[in-house]
Amino acid sequence: MKAKQNSAIPVFLGAITIMMFYYFYQLSIGKIPRLALILYIIFIVIMYYYFIGVAPYHYTVKDHQLIIKRRALSDQRIDLDRCVLLTEPRSFVNLRMGRHDAIELYDENKKHVTLHPEDKIGFAKMLEKENRKMVIDIDGYVKLKKHKGRR
Repeated sequence: MKAKQNSAIPVFLGAITIMMFYYFYQLSIGKIPRLALILYIIFIVIMYYYFIGVAPYHYTVKDHQLIIKRRALSDQRIDLDRCVLLTEPRSFVNLRMGRHDAIELYDENKKHVTLHPEDKIGFAKMLEKENRKMVIDIDGYVKLKKHKGRR
């Protein structure tokens, strides 16, 4: 399943790229030193690497493991047998400043991983097939599960 990309990332990367062209113009008329432009280009490369290379782009569930694929880093594997809860973020800070499409996966040691799948309900169904003991507390999925139980 694909990860939902944050829409602010292309806007931010586009803005810093446009600023790079502005700095090239400033360098050509002699208003800034060459070192400032070099440092800014290094900053842009780091930002592109982080936002494009480190952000997850695909989630796979196989053999009771959740595999989070990233372009630049190695795959992150999470053992679903040790996970106990899949929920939406409940803290005030996450609701106010975080993304509304986030879900969190907690393991036995209360460590959590924040995930951003495109389809929360489909993702919850995938995880439930692998671990039936996990408590799933996602609004749309809980309502769907209760509705099926009434029939």
